[in-house]
Amino acid sequence: MILIILEIIIITSHSSYQVLGDENVYRNFFRKISNSNGVSNSFLMNSVWNALSTIEDVDMENVCLKDLKLFEESYIRGTIWALRMLDATSNFHSGFLQGNIINLGDFKQCLAIVERSPHVKKQFNDSEGEYHKSAKDYHRNGEKHHNIRKQYHVMKEQHNNMGEQYHNIRGQYCMVTFFTPQSKFAPFVTQHYNIQSALCVPSSCTVHNITAILKNGLLELGRQMYFSVDDCETSKSLEPKIGAVEITILVFLVLLGSTLFIATVTDILMCYGHSKLQFYVENSNKYTQLQGIQQIFLMFSLRLNVRSIFKVDTKKNSIGCLHGLRFISACMILSIHRLITDPQPFTNLFMLDNEVRKWDKLFQMNAYLFVDVFFLISGLLVSYNSARIQKMNVLQSFIHRYLRLTPPLLACIFLTILLDMVCDGPYCNSINRLSKEQCLNNSVYNLLYISNLVNSSESCLPHTWYLAADMQLYCISFLLLIIARKQPQHIFKLLAAYWLLSVIITFVVSYVNQIHAGFIGTTHSYEIDSLLLYEQFYMRAGPWVIGFALGLLLKDSKKLQLKKAEMKMGWTLTLICLSISYFGVYPFVQYGFEHGAIVDSLYNTFSHSIFALAVGWIIYACQKGHGGFVNSFLSSILFQRLSKMTYCFYLVHPLVQALQYSQIVSPRTYSDLSQISLLLGDVLYSLMFAAILYVAVEAPVANIENRLLEKSIQGKQNSE
Repeated sequence: MILIILEIIIITSHSSYQVLGDENVYRNFFRKISNSNGVSNSFLMNSVWNALSTIEDVDMENVCLKDLKLFEESYIRGTIWALRMLDATSNFHSGFLQGNIINLGDFKQCLAIVERSPHVKKQFNDSEGEYHKSAKDYHRNGEKHHNIRKQYHVMKEQHNNMGEQYHNIRGQYCMVTFFTPQSKFAPFVTQHYNIQSALCVPSSCTVHNITAILKNGLLELGRQMYFSVDDCETSKSLEPKIGAVEITILVFLVLLGSTLFIATVTDILMCYGHSKLQFYVENSNKYTQLQGIQQIFLMFSLRLNVRSIFKVDTKKNSIGCLHGLRFISACMILSIHRLITDPQPFTNLFMLDNEVRKWDKLFQMNAYLFVDVFFLISGLLVSYNSARIQKMNVLQSFIHRYLRLTPPLLACIFLTILLDMVCDGPYCNSINRLSKEQCLNNSVYNLLYISNLVNSSESCLPHTWYLAADMQLYCISFLLLIIARKQPQHIFKLLAAYWLLSVIITFVVSYVNQIHAGFIGTTHSYEIDSLLLYEQFYMRAGPWVIGFALGLLLKDSKKLQLKKAEMKMGWTLTLICLSISYFGVYPFVQYGFEHGAIVDSLYNTFSHSIFALAVGWIIYACQKGHGGFVNSFLSSILFQRLSKMTYCFYLVHPLVQALQYSQIVSPRTYSDLSQISLLLGDVLYSLMFAAILYVAVEAPVANIENRLLEKSIQGKQNSE
C-alpha cells in the first residue's frame, strides 16, 4: 500500500505538461499575429492604422479619426509622444504558447501622454491674429464707427469659443479581449484563458469607435476574430469621484481618529495622575453621570485596547486549542482567496493549470474546507457557553451578537467604498470600482446578514457570506438551546435529525444541478455552486451541528470519558478522516475524469462533515488532556493573541489584497516560492490592518457593550 502511494506521488509530481482544450486555438492565433504587416511592431496598432488607410476621406468632424491619423503620421516622423503611445500599446511577447497570452502594456505611460492637437492650434492662431487686428481697429475707431465695434465683439466671441474647442491629445488605455472557443469552459481557478492585449489610443476615441475601427482593420488584414474592447481608462477617469457618501465616510473616519487620539492622551494623563479632567470630574455635582460618560469615552483609548491584545486567557474552562484553529483557518482561507481572486496574469498560465491539480497543491487549493472549522467552533461555543447563562434572554443574546459583529463589518464596507480613491492600475475598474458599486447598492443585505440569500452574485464583500450563514444558524440555535434545557434526553436525537436533513438537502441540490466535486469547475458551475450550495446555511448546518453536539459533550465533563486505547483509535480515525476529506478530491480534478452525479454529490455532501468530525476530535482530545504537543501548539500564547484579531483579519484581508490588485501593471511568472512570498506578505499586511481595526473599532465597541450590560444587570439587581 505504501509503495502504491509513493508511486502515485512520483507520477503526479512529474506529470506531463498539458494545455486545456484545443491547443490549435492558440497556435492559429499566434500564426495570425505573427504574419501581420504594418509600419509598427504592434499587431493591434497595425490593425487600427490599416483601417484608417481604407477610409479615403477622413471626416474632419470626427475628432477620433483625425487624432488617430495624426498619431500614425507623428509615429512615422518619430515624434516622442507618438512613440510613447505605441510603446504603451502591448505586443505579444515570447512564451505565448506557454500561456503568456495576456499583456498589459504600460498603463502609466499611456495615461501620462498629453499632446496639443496641431490642426486645432492652427485654427486658434489664425483666429487669434484676426482678433488682435480687430481689437486695434476697435480701440482706434470703435467709438466712432458702429460696424467696427460690432465686428470686434463678434471676433471676440469667436476667439473665446475657439479657445474652448482647443483640446489636447491624451492617452487612453483600453483592454482588448479576444475570445477563444474554450474560454467559457476554462477552470475558474485559472480564470484567464481569453487572450488579452492593451491598446493605447487618443482619448477622443470612444469604445464604439475603437471597436468599429479595429474590426475593419482585422477584416482588412484577412483575420476575422471575436473580441471586445472594455475597461478604457484616462487620467481623468482615474480621478476619485468624491460625493456625499464619500465625504460622510471621511468625516466619520476623521471623527473616529480624533476620538481615539483624545481618548488615548486623556487615558495616559489620567494613568500617571496628571489630568485636570480627573479633578474636574471628581468635584463635579454630576459626578455619577460624568464618570459614566468618561469611562465610555476612555474605552476608545489605544493604550487600553492594545494592552487587551496581549492579555492571556487564564480561565479554567476555556478551550485553548480554539485560538490556534481560528487563526490557522483564517490564514488558509486567505491563501485560497489569493489564488482565485488575483487578477494578475501569469506568463506560464498553462503550467499553472497543471500545477493546481497535483496532490501537494491540495493543501492550498482545497482550503475551502477550513470555513467549516469556523462553523464547527461557532456551534460549539453556542452550546458550551450556554451553561454559564442561568436565564436565557433571546433578544439580548441576539443584540449582543449583532453589536459584536456589525461595527467592524460596517467599517470594512466604508473602506471598500473608499478603495477607488487609490486606483492606479488596469484592474482598478473591474475590482475597486465594482466593489464600491456593489457596496453602495447591496450593503444593507450584509448588515441584515442575508447577503447569501439575496442578490449574492453582486454582494458587497462577497466573503462575508459566512457571517450571514452563521447568523442564520445562530438564530435557529435558540430553539435547540431551549430543548437542551427542558428536554436534554432528546437533544442528541434532534441534532441527528437536523444533521440528516442538512445532508439530504445538500445531496439533492448537488445531484439535481449536477455540481461537480472539487475546486476546479467552469465559471458557470462555480456561480451555481455558490448560489445554491456553497454559501447556503443548510449545507453548513452539518459542521455547525457537530460543533453544537461537541459543546454539549464538553460542557458535561462526566460524559464520554475514553480510555487510552480508545484515544489512540480516535487519533487514527481522525487522520483517516482528514485524508479522505482533504485529499479525496484529488481524482475529481484530474484531466479525463468522468464526473458522475452520484459520486460528486456524495463528496459534496459528506466531505464537510467528515472534516468537521476530524477537527472536532482534535478539540475534544486537547480539552480532555490527550492533545500532547498539538494542544501545546494550538493553545500557545502567540495564538491566543492572534486569535483576538482573527475576526478583523478575516474581514480585512480581501481589502488588503484588492489594494494590491489595483496596483498591478504587468504579468508575473508563477512559482511555489513566489506564491509563498505573496502569502506571507498578505498575512503580515492583513495582520497590521486587522490590529488597527481591532483597537479602533472592535475592542472599543465590545468594551462599551460590556459596560452597558454590567450597568443593566446592576440596575435589575438593585430594583429587586
